[in-house]
Order: sequence, then C-alpha cells, then structure tokens
Amino acid sequence: MGKYKMVVSGNRDAGELTSQLLVSALSFPLVQPQFRVLYDHQKQSIDRYGIILNKRLFRKAQLSISYESNPEANNNIIMGTFNFFLPFANFTSRVLSANQKTSMSQTQRGSVRFDGEMKRFRFDRRSLVGFGSAVIRPFSDNNFNGVRDEDEAYVPRVRAKISGDGNIR
Repeated sequence: MGKYKMVVSGNRDAGELTSQLLVSALSFPLVQPQFRVLYDHQKQSIDRYGIILNKRLFRKAQLSISYESNPEANNNIIMGTFNFFLPFANFTSRVLSANQKTSMSQTQRGSVRFDGEMKRFRFDRRSLVGFGSAVIRPFSDNNFNGVRDEDEAYVPRVRAKISGDGNIR
C-alpha cells in the first residue's frame, strides 16, 4: 500500500526521503481507481499526487487514464494507455501530455523463435523466451499420455531448480 525510498539528488544538498502511498479500490465494478501521493519528508510537503483510472475491456484489453500533478515544478501530466494482451504478444499504445507538449508511443513485447525440430516459428507474449530460456508448466497427466488434455489442470505454485547440466532438482 505504501513505500519509501532514500534518494541522493544532484540538485539538492542532502539526500531526501519520500513516501509513496498507492491506494487501489477494486470494489468499483466499472473502473478501478488508484490514488497516488508522494510525500517529501525533508520539505514536509506533498511532492506529487495523482489518480489512475483502469478499465478492463473484453478479456484481453485494458484502458488506463491517469493524471499526475507536481505543484513545485508547476507540471501536470495526463496520460492515456491502451494495452492489448494476446497469446503471442502484448501491445501498448500511449499518449502523454505534459507542459503543453504531446507525445505518442507504441510498444510490442514478446518473443519470436524458430523451433528447429518442428521447423516453425513460435511466438510467446513473455519477453526473453528463446533457446536459452524455458517455460515449465506442470499439469496433472491423468491418462499418462505425456500431453496435456483439455480436462487436465495445470498444477499451481510448483517450484523447480534447473542446473546448467539440465537436471531438475
């Protein structure tokens, strides 16, 4: 719900201690608001404050609109973000407006690799999944066929340690 950090800044003589309070209200059915306040303990004042409104769209998309104010810098930031989550990639489009300047960005995250055994490309929405990485999703193999069937559930919270020689412990 909150955190603090010590920062040594070049434009201040001493380190500063700030606390961040992030409160999220998940009980609203249409929009999940989050309120954010950063308090500077050295100046004994609120450094920044803002609100984030999140709305889940469909099953695979999310829309966020946020406003943040920095009274000391006389700066207000308005940002709109649209996230689209697909099995093969995550897409993010963002519009940011600050100090009467507007910028847009689009980001795609995921992994593409070529499977030499099956002779095809494989896509994954997680980053850094490739030849040096592994994704292990254990499941309850009820019929012992070595393949996860639709009626067989994944086993949650399983931990494994894989050494460099490929042995699982």
